[in-house]
Amino acid sequence: MGQGERSDPPRTIGGGRDARAAVLLVSEDPRLERELFGALGDGFGARSRVADATTAAASTHDADGAIVFVDGRSAQDLRSLQSRPGLAVVLIDRTGTREAAVEAVRSGASDVIAWPEERSVVGDRAAAVLDRVRSQRTGEQRAERLGRLCHKLNAAREEVAGSVGELASDLLGAYRELSDQVGEIALASELDSLLRQELEVDSLLRTFLEFVLARVGSTNAGVFLPGHSGDWSLGAYINFDVPRDQAEPMLDELASTLAPAFAGRAGVARLETPEAFEDELGESSHWMGGRAALVRSCDEAARVGSSEPETLAVIALFRSARAGYSERDERTLGVAAELFGQQLSRVIRVHHRAGPSDGGLDDPDDGFGDGFDDLAA
Repeated sequence: MGQGERSDPPRTIGGGRDARAAVLLVSEDPRLERELFGALGDGFGARSRVADATTAAASTHDADGAIVFVDGRSAQDLRSLQSRPGLAVVLIDRTGTREAAVEAVRSGASDVIAWPEERSVVGDRAAAVLDRVRSQRTGEQRAERLGRLCHKLNAAREEVAGSVGELASDLLGAYRELSDQVGEIALASELDSLLRQELEVDSLLRTFLEFVLARVGSTNAGVFLPGHSGDWSLGAYINFDVPRDQAEPMLDELASTLAPAFAGRAGVARLETPEAFEDELGESSHWMGGRAALVRSCDEAARVGSSEPETLAVIALFRSARAGYSERDERTLGVAAELFGQQLSRVIRVHHRAGPSDGGLDDPDDGFGDGFDDLAA
């Protein structure tokens, strides 16, 4: 087993005082060890190479966080490594085929690096993967703490409910608030599992909209996608209560006004009054008369060499103002849109690796223009 210890400042995972991010290569090729670790650059902790996945799992057992580069191994190897909490797996793919990238993502790989074509960006990609591991671990730890608090608060509420009604009411409110947060984590876990199985744009859009419909209830919805020339088009939609002869003209108008107006905005925007729609859409606001809407932009982090994030999609939900949307609906869209944007970014990356001749996203038949007519029916 080759060893490559360095004195670089370690990246931290999980926030512990002595936390270290171990970097491990699973490969029998010592040349790849030198090339890969050289390309990573500064800022990572202990580095080493092992020949098989079994040894890799044991080698990272004591690390607070670890990233494992796997040199073209089987899906079974990827799954066995991915099962360990706090460990991210990145496939080093020397084949450059779309099939290898698709199988790696389905088997739990956090990223796929084409080698040596993407050697220059391996350090940035590894840093991004480690940041996602940190966020995931932080979320899991928060969920555990919230769960324990929920049990404690519920026990306390039951103990004092008979004699201190006001205190019991306050505790119940806190319990419900914490339960909502735990519910959001469960929602994110469920949707993330569903979306990760979808590696085609049309099936990803359908799965996302069906999930939102099940959680929010009957609603109109549109997913608007950016074009190469700066225009926007309708990628998919749900038609709940708009007359059929008005639905497509209405959504086309929203693609040219609402989508660019909200592209790049942070958080979920709530529109509930005619004045709010007029401020945002101008003359096009007449399409939204008597309605309420939730709008969310899905943005990818800025790429290497660029200071601006890239907007991958704009999602809009709208229905009668009498029905409106609750705060829970707003939180649901926020969580769901974030996960949808992450998976859409992965799908775009996989398709771009394949190229236009293999049905990549530059292909005019890539599925971006296919709407789902009356999906709510």
